[in-house]
Amino acid sequence: MKKDREEIKNTMQMIGKRIRFHRRAADITQEELALGISCSASYISNLESGHARINVLRLIQIAEFLKVDAGELLSGVTPKHKQLSCSGFQRSSEQNDG
Repeated sequence: MKKDREEIKNTMQMIGKRIRFHRRAADITQEELALGISCSASYISNLESGHARINVLRLIQIAEFLKVDAGELLSGVTPKHKQLSCSGFQRSSEQNDG
């Protein structure tokens, strides 16, 4: 049980650090972020320092406001979106014509 609490605390601290990093990179104050997602600046401060828990809805709101992927705030991994190219493919009817 104590191990679970420590793991949750560590996770909240890491999420908070990632939020702080992206907020600062966007040159946004805690007050501006709080206003943008309708919460208090003290909540943002507590969140960034790992002293507050975050729910999924709030995480998504913060991610959208900061223009980052919510998964990145959770994991710290930047998603790599692959674009599929159809240039190397031909429709089967085109292949049969040749």
